Amino acid sequence: MLRRLLLSAAVFSAVSIGSAAAATLKVVAHADPKILDPTWSTNYISRNHGYMIYDTLFAEDEKGVVRPQMAEGYTLSDDRLTYTITLRDGLKWHDGAAVTTADVVPSIKRWASVDRAGRALAAFMKDIKVVDEKTFQIVLNAPFGHVIEVLGKGDANVPFIMPARVAATPATEQIKEYIGSGPFKLALGEWKPGERIVYLKNEDYKPRSEPPSAFSGGKVAYVDRVEWVTMPDQFTAVNALVAGEVDIIEALQPDLFPVVESKKDIKLFQWNEAGLQSVLRFNHLQPPFNNVEARRAVMSAIQQDMFMTAQHGDPRFFRPCNDPLGCEVGEKGPYGDLLLKPDLPKAKALLKQSGYNGAPVAVLHQTDLISSNKMAPVLSNVLTNVGFKIDVQSMDSQTYFVRRNNRGPAGNGGWNIFFTVSLMSNVPNPMYNIFTDASCEKAFVGWMCDPELETMRRAYEVAGSPEQAKRIADQISKRIVDQAHFVPMGIYNVFGAYRNDRVSGWLKAPAAIFWNIKKSQ
Repeated sequence: MLRRLLLSAAVFSAVSIGSAAAATLKVVAHADPKILDPTWSTNYISRNHGYMIYDTLFAEDEKGVVRPQMAEGYTLSDDRLTYTITLRDGLKWHDGAAVTTADVVPSIKRWASVDRAGRALAAFMKDIKVVDEKTFQIVLNAPFGHVIEVLGKGDANVPFIMPARVAATPATEQIKEYIGSGPFKLALGEWKPGERIVYLKNEDYKPRSEPPSAFSGGKVAYVDRVEWVTMPDQFTAVNALVAGEVDIIEALQPDLFPVVESKKDIKLFQWNEAGLQSVLRFNHLQPPFNNVEARRAVMSAIQQDMFMTAQHGDPRFFRPCNDPLGCEVGEKGPYGDLLLKPDLPKAKALLKQSGYNGAPVAVLHQTDLISSNKMAPVLSNVLTNVGFKIDVQSMDSQTYFVRRNNRGPAGNGGWNIFFTVSLMSNVPNPMYNIFTDASCEKAFVGWMCDPELETMRRAYEVAGSPEQAKRIADQISKRIVDQAHFVPMGIYNVFGAYRNDRVSGWLKAPAAIFWNIKKSQ
């Protein structure tokens, strides 16, 4: 391994990504962005792209408090049914046109048609209407105390505001024009999928006056140009960072931490301190996992430590948790040994009860995401021992993001299992946690269908107190485990690395964001 990390400068010329100008920030992104519609897709590289070029009405700060962003502020009527929201001055699209509420209203409607929290808001919404160019109203049919919270949610799908003509695109289709009002503009002509994507400073962006904090406050672009370069091989990425050819690696695999920590000019950075939850998703539409006993068989065979060690190595950076809605630090969840110690005899008995016929189980294996790219081979060994016939299908992450939307049988391009992740800041809240969505054809990929669970989720959304919400959340957790709707695989932390001899200002946030970053000569 070390020999690969001590390559000569001559080797770097073969993978050169160009010389770094003082005003150009070069970033090895965690994936190659090929889907540039952050409403159409929930994948995190599309979300991160969204934060580069779009803005939001409200935004979460570092402590999770929602604050005005594009909005100047809002008022709430005495009957708690009408929110009047006003835009702040100076908002412009990248083409120079003014942002108006005629853009905001269709943007909210498009986002709310696909996002779980957005759909919860839409269910209470009697009307959303333009008052004037800077003011619009959300009129409810009953009080819903989460309106501003939902409009300021920071994770996919983020309620980014787009021009009206773009927001008119049905949410089932990807947009074809990438005009935002955020601190950076997409240099579309320089986008080379598989190689790089380029963003330029938006000289017309008017930041808020408050200090930046996560997604909120003054988004000041201090560099003229940001390049996200694609380097699926992390050894190559670290070599480029050591050589000074890139400035930041967004997400670094733990076994390379000692290498970068040994370099005085390189520093690790934990951008998301809350961590992430790994999850195994089933396709509920297709055999064998349209059968609860087959899903329970998988759940009974899982030992989280085995998967997390394979993926993340050092146990300092992960912890087991068998609660689908997360655990506090030091806790492992309320379900005994489930997911902590495997019960293979039980798993084999459950598989037999399910009537499984031996058909291949297609496991999507995304090879270039360090969040889960080592889990599929481990799963193959585990489930083969239970009695499943496993077909691991390897692909790059962007192929995977498209493939997982296929609802058909595995033999027709569909799938049976994949691994994914969610921010821990979302996991405990069933209104934000997309994995808990059991609304059948409208649910997150996997298409869980459970009317009883949906009734619980609706009760959570209108809970009258934090205590009542917690009781309902516990019921939701138990229902998910009983029905084996999905499998929580543990909680882990992500670290990036950067050249601290020339880069400063990286903000802590649930996503990697690039305003406020300065690069010295």
